[in-house]
Amino acid sequence: MPTCLVAGPQVLIARHCSLTTESIFGIVQLCRIHPEKQMLVELDLGFNRIGLAGIRNIAKMLAANKTLLSVNLAGNRIDGAGAEVLAQSLCKNATLERLNLFMNDLDIAGVSKCADSHVIETPIATTQLLKVFR
Repeated sequence: MPTCLVAGPQVLIARHCSLTTESIFGIVQLCRIHPEKQMLVELDLGFNRIGLAGIRNIAKMLAANKTLLSVNLAGNRIDGAGAEVLAQSLCKNATLERLNLFMNDLDIAGVSKCADSHVIETPIATTQLLKVFR
């Protein structure tokens, strides 16, 4: 069931919305406009089949974002290449606390790519919920 709504100025939920790469680019642009005024702390893009091109856009935004605390990317067909792109952005992000990668095409090696960035810990790799520790 689609959940496409903005739940206040701090939360954006766009779950099961069949988002395209262009849609993801638009959301990323919203997160990058006036970063000093950005208030978004939770971004839920779960179950949209985003793929590698969309993940690259999200990773660029995460590398520069200073307000997001939680990002849900569950069910987006992210593979090892996508995990590597995310890991590189996490090294530059100082605020993110939770990254949900549940139900993606990641094996333990893909999750390890994110963990190898030395900013996250994966206590239960099968859940693919990564908690960021600084």
